[in-house]
Amino acid sequence: MEGTEKKYTILAVDDENANLLMLNRILSPDYTICIAKSGAEALRLAVDYMPDIILLDIVMPGMDGFEVLRALKESETLKDVPVIIITGLDNSDNEEKGFTLGASDYITKPFKAVTVKARVKMHIKKAVKLNMIEDDLVRISSIVEGSPQLILYMSLNGKIEYINPGAVETTGYTKEEIISGGLPLFIGPEELSTIRQDYLNSLTKEGHISFELPIRRKNGEESILSVSAFAAELHNGESGVGITARDQTVLKKAQRELLEAKKRIEQALLQAEYYNRAKSDFLSRMSHEMLTPLNAILGMTNIARTTSQEEKRLYCLDQIDDASHHLIDNINDMLDMAHIDAGNFDLFDQEFSLQNLIRELSESFAQDIKEKDIHFNIYVAAGTPDMLIADVRRLRKVLSHLIKNAIEYTPRLGGISISVSQHGEYSDGIILRFEICDNGVGISEEMKERLWVVFEQADNSITRRHGGIGMGLAISRRIIEMMGGSIQVESESGKGTRFIFTIKAELQAGMPGLHLQPADQKPLLAERRILIVDDVELNSEIIAAMLEDFGPALEYAKDGEEAVARFLQNKYDFILMDLHMPGMDGFEAARRIRASGRPGCESTPIIAVSADTGDEAVQKSREAGMNDYINKPVEMESLLSVISRYLS
Repeated sequence: MEGTEKKYTILAVDDENANLLMLNRILSPDYTICIAKSGAEALRLAVDYMPDIILLDIVMPGMDGFEVLRALKESETLKDVPVIIITGLDNSDNEEKGFTLGASDYITKPFKAVTVKARVKMHIKKAVKLNMIEDDLVRISSIVEGSPQLILYMSLNGKIEYINPGAVETTGYTKEEIISGGLPLFIGPEELSTIRQDYLNSLTKEGHISFELPIRRKNGEESILSVSAFAAELHNGESGVGITARDQTVLKKAQRELLEAKKRIEQALLQAEYYNRAKSDFLSRMSHEMLTPLNAILGMTNIARTTSQEEKRLYCLDQIDDASHHLIDNINDMLDMAHIDAGNFDLFDQEFSLQNLIRELSESFAQDIKEKDIHFNIYVAAGTPDMLIADVRRLRKVLSHLIKNAIEYTPRLGGISISVSQHGEYSDGIILRFEICDNGVGISEEMKERLWVVFEQADNSITRRHGGIGMGLAISRRIIEMMGGSIQVESESGKGTRFIFTIKAELQAGMPGLHLQPADQKPLLAERRILIVDDVELNSEIIAAMLEDFGPALEYAKDGEEAVARFLQNKYDFILMDLHMPGMDGFEAARRIRASGRPGCESTPIIAVSADTGDEAVQKSREAGMNDYINKPVEMESLLSVISRYLS
């Protein structure tokens, strides 16, 4: 058959061989022919072969054609197969009966080849078309029923006549609730009015519209639907509206979040660019602040080596000392910031005297204050407790930063004041309030917030006039916050600056603060026996040179094992212990000394002396039984202060 890809099957049923032969000759070139000579055989073959058309004789012995036709139409699998009646009877009653039972057509005997071919071809086409329509309907139905979108059909008067399961999922209402309640069930009155007045008019004119529609689900949640509505006309001429809607709530939320994320990314990029510029400026400042003192140290060292003038040599040593302290301060700031970023910047509380702390700070800056002829005043409010427990090492660092800043930015003959007072109490102790005031250059309003940014200074040009790498205040604020307090600044350009901060400190009952003068240390150290433990001989020599004028008896150990051996043989008043040494380190040596059982093993002060400024090293030294911690390079004032504190 021309244009036919599939060779369709025809079941021919007749009790006369001549008729079957005739039908086979006419149709076999184009179709597959199955032959049945009785009604029973016809039903069996129909089930086996599922023919596309059945040509059925009416008059047959036993089960006639009408009975076969009736059985076919009662079968769920065969009822849709077209049946063409073959009859030699020119009787309209038979035709009517056949059509009543479900026959599609009839052919009269004797057969005319043209008629048979035409009738069969027509019904094949019709069957194919119906099958295609049914397949399309099945596909469409499966899509509609399986779609997560809301799909419904309603008449122009608003009655909902069909909804899919997606509508149930979208609204939360059952199919019965939606059909009985209609659109007002989940659409508000204002939106319904808009639909009736605006959208339906547009739909009538254009045939299709799209819009967004807010709805309220059964559980009270609000959703946003993206709606497409189109005019539909049924075969009977009735008109209605088909609606598909997709829940856009998640998409809308995602779009908002994407927009917000885009804004955050843009802000982050700007911040990163700003941060990179600040970091670049910081690296430039750091290079300057590291190389400048190194240049001074190297230059003054060379001059001191070659000069024969004692006064000039002493001047060089003073300059080397100043440059070294400046370099150490910068290195310590960078190490502290590295520890803060790594999350291992912790507090280690210990007893201390507030008055001694103030005195030590005053003495450490005395030369700078004298050189600029600054009026320097310290006031401790009456009733402020002296013996406290807090991380005095961190507190000293904060005060040193703030006092150093005040000195740097205060002009000659200017004034600086420091006041300390009790600001309140909390469950375990008191709140201390510190004020550091100067009448220096001041800070503008727009620059105040930048004070606390790592790698920055309020004004980068200040670096060229006063130096610094821009981390001191950021580190100070972090320390203050860790100590349970806060810091703020009050300032105006050209009118000076006031830094105010608070910390929490526990009260320590007992002895009042010690007010040791340098002269007090000579009798205190005379004939005391001190063990210096360090694997670097130069480090031991430096400490020995600092102490020898005060009269102690000094002994040395090159590692932890030798230190333990000496302790087991001798009695020492004080031990200065390096931490990182080959073989047995300082931590293990301290643990063995404490556990040795020798007289004084628990009471002999052991002080860690190390270039490792990390909090982990400080914590490990305390856990090993050491009493305190001194950073390398060792400063004479710090060393004498610590020794005096424990030997007194």
